[in-house]
Amino acid sequence: MVWSPEFEFDIDLLPQQRVDALTQRVAMFGE
Repeated sequence: MVWSPEFEFDIDLLPQQRVDALTQRVAMFGE
C-alpha cells in the first residue's frame, strides 16, 4: 500500500486513533 503524505501526520496519534485513521483510509482505497 502506498501511504499518502497526509498519513504521516497521523503517526503521532494514539494507537487506537491510528488504527481508526488507517481503517478509514483503507476504506477510501476500497480495501
